[in-house]
Amino acid sequence: MDGLVLDFSNEIFPHCLWKKNITGIKSNRVGSQIASMQSEVFDIFLYYLKLIISMKQKYYWIFGILTISVVIFISGCVQQGPKCPQCSDPNSWSKCNDQAIKTRINYKCSAETNYACQSYEETANCKTEIVLKGNKGLDVVVSPTLDETVKGVIKVSVNSIPSEGTKIWAMLTPQGMGQVEDPFKEPNVIIQIVDARADQSVFLDTIKVKNGVYNLGIMATVNPKGGPWTDVVQTQLIIEN
Repeated sequence: MDGLVLDFSNEIFPHCLWKKNITGIKSNRVGSQIASMQSEVFDIFLYYLKLIISMKQKYYWIFGILTISVVIFISGCVQQGPKCPQCSDPNSWSKCNDQAIKTRINYKCSAETNYACQSYEETANCKTEIVLKGNKGLDVVVSPTLDETVKGVIKVSVNSIPSEGTKIWAMLTPQGMGQVEDPFKEPNVIIQIVDARADQSVFLDTIKVKNGVYNLGIMATVNPKGGPWTDVVQTQLIIEN
């Protein structure tokens, strides 16, 4: 075999003493010719022994490679089973109805749908109140709502107030309204001011303003005329009367 290097020294076979005994025969009375022939036979025996050992090791490698190849081949051939495709994203939610329910078209895929995308109507409950919490203790609840949509009179319940605050301001302003000189004179602005105490309620009549998107801010202050605010919470509302 190409590249096979054989070393028959006693360092490789430390327990083999045959070669030493055969070498001693050369000086024996039997004659140097017999000793030489036995030495050649021994060398041939060692050659084939080394060859068999080398081939056996190579066969181990070949067997290991073949085993791995067969496993990979079988794994690739095993049928993975049907898979669901990538279904479409769900549609946008509808407006909340009077029962505070909203719907949308969504898609599902499973063994029940035979691994095909199937549309269905998904329903969810709309939020009937909005909870707002400030950084310094102001805690209010806005109701009734249908998610962000409100109509008629809405209630702002003050559950807790900051330790520093004597007045609560509730201000409803149109989205995009800039700084004005006197917000009390603006036709589409609602402002209510009450004493700052827990369990206080503020009522805002949205019928007095046009429909649209508004910003609702609830502020606590020690100044009856407004500002600086000790705590502020705010949210966006859609008025639809």
